[in-house]
Amino acid sequence: MAYLLLFSYVYIYSFLVQTKQKRYIEFLIAFIPVTVLLIMTLGLQKGVGTDYYTYYSLAEGSKGMGWIAGRSEVLFIWLVELIIKIGKPQLLFVFVGSIQVVFLTLIAYEVKKIGYKMHDFFFLYFTLSLTFFNQFNGIRQYIAVYIVVYAFIKLIDKKKLLFGCLIIIASLFHSSSIFFLPFIILGKLLEKKIPIKLMILIMGVLIILTTLDISKYIELLLSYTSYKSYIGSNYFGRLSSQGIITKLPKLMIVLFSTYLINKKDLVKKEIQLINLSYIGIFVLIMSFSSTLIWRFYQFVDLLIIFPVLILFTDKRYKNIKVVISLILFIMLIIKIIILPRGEYLYRTILF
Repeated sequence: MAYLLLFSYVYIYSFLVQTKQKRYIEFLIAFIPVTVLLIMTLGLQKGVGTDYYTYYSLAEGSKGMGWIAGRSEVLFIWLVELIIKIGKPQLLFVFVGSIQVVFLTLIAYEVKKIGYKMHDFFFLYFTLSLTFFNQFNGIRQYIAVYIVVYAFIKLIDKKKLLFGCLIIIASLFHSSSIFFLPFIILGKLLEKKIPIKLMILIMGVLIILTTLDISKYIELLLSYTSYKSYIGSNYFGRLSSQGIITKLPKLMIVLFSTYLINKKDLVKKEIQLINLSYIGIFVLIMSFSSTLIWRFYQFVDLLIIFPVLILFTDKRYKNIKVVISLILFIMLIIKIIILPRGEYLYRTILF
């Protein structure tokens, strides 16, 4: 019920407050009620998801940080050391939530500048993307996730130096982020409209690949990285049939939206956003073959909302928007009200 109340408040508030502010600070002030509520939800959690007690133990100093120190994630280590000095372990989740929400607000601001409605963005953030709920499982990773997504948005603004700096900063919270640094070469490729038939062909090939055992190739790649310790672990297992089936509606909605919007003349920014979403779609399809790839996919999950967001702004697809919104809302209700489990069950230190 807590999640439903949060979702309802954020959606209604962002619908009623149609901001016209041009500067980030003005936008941030206008959305203080939303940012504060999100930080409180993240910061006051208790036992949500799988990572809470592990990170609580780190913050109280009862669990060593050697497994993190070996990955050069110094910014997260400094954050934990600060919390240990303060002596209030729960503050770790407040600080982590604050960093995440700051970058979420930066992302929302960039989306608003392009011309999209904030209530549509937040609706898809809660219902289509897994980012909000999965951040309860990936305390450390999701600081990096928000930074990486913001970095990609700046990349399409041709700010390659900023992109590189943000990726490096993200890697100091979660070292896997550094694998996104080579994407800096994309540049003008993101401005080219790719034929939908070519995308369908690529997706078909990827689907075929997911039926094959690609673990030995992943192991070969990891053997040259600091993640070679994962070789032979259960991270190489395929996603369960249930796990794949639950992700198919999400994938079909994104692909259907992409197909429809490719029928119209797209402006440069829309083409760039769609191309970013292709990165997420490709990795999502490949994640069916490996839970390790699924973990990597979480970095780009938020990117896949853009085709649907573009569709939502096109008045020609008003009825389709209603149908998609209804499907996504029903899926959300099933996860947080009818059959909640794991990170979809919210508990707080307040009671």
